[in-house]
Amino acid sequence: MNKEMDLASLISFDSSNRCFARSENATSETEVKLVDLLDSKFLDSLKLSQSAIHNEIFEVLRMRILSILIPEEALQSESEFIKPAIRRHLKNYGLEAREDVVSALKHYADNFRDKALKNRRKYTISDVRVRYRSKFEEILGKQCGRCATCGTELHYGSNMQLDHIFPWHFGDDPSSGTNWQFLCEMCNRGKGEWPNYVANYSKIAWLHTGTSFSLSESLRYAVLIRDKKCCVTARRPMETELIVRKKVESGNFLLDNLETVSANLPD
Repeated sequence: MNKEMDLASLISFDSSNRCFARSENATSETEVKLVDLLDSKFLDSLKLSQSAIHNEIFEVLRMRILSILIPEEALQSESEFIKPAIRRHLKNYGLEAREDVVSALKHYADNFRDKALKNRRKYTISDVRVRYRSKFEEILGKQCGRCATCGTELHYGSNMQLDHIFPWHFGDDPSSGTNWQFLCEMCNRGKGEWPNYVANYSKIAWLHTGTSFSLSESLRYAVLIRDKKCCVTARRPMETELIVRKKVESGNFLLDNLETVSANLPD
């Protein structure tokens, strides 16, 4: 298997959907072995999902690889000097400077540098509603008037906020709306500026001195994004409001002891 080919599929950017080009579950033999290190019966006993853990490991590695492959020079140079800087950087790691890999890295560097050097601000929900009214209505309609993550009903001027699906400093504000979704205030604060909840893994998945004995907004968001639907009824945010609850009441408020359910689920 060609390592540069794998690298390209790992970091390539899907401009139409404003996300990583490869978003499906990882399936290579090597990645599967990472999950197989844990006994499946043990995972079942702890109510842990192998596929969720698998995806989390994949996202951690992807973010680390992407970050290390963007050279410092590319974040500070003029646009015409970025590709040469990236090619040199890849060669320093002994990697072939393939054009698809170089172009993918340049995309991220261009966006990052553009925000840092030009002091631009990202759009707010008001900007989208005023400047792109038809797109505003289209997105809200697709979400059935609900928060894209938790399904709570959204009201402009009250709890509705604009979220950049892929972090703004990398994904920008395309007028096509491909990098926009509408969230409630709590979900937007919980997401922060990270591309994936695993970026906060140490704060939400293990016990530390700052561990809260209540459900934090970042932890709530992580569970909602991981599950994507009610674990009992399979209803999604566009259909119903979703909440997060403990799997085992005696356990702590940690990622692996929480699940998503419909707010109107009978006790």
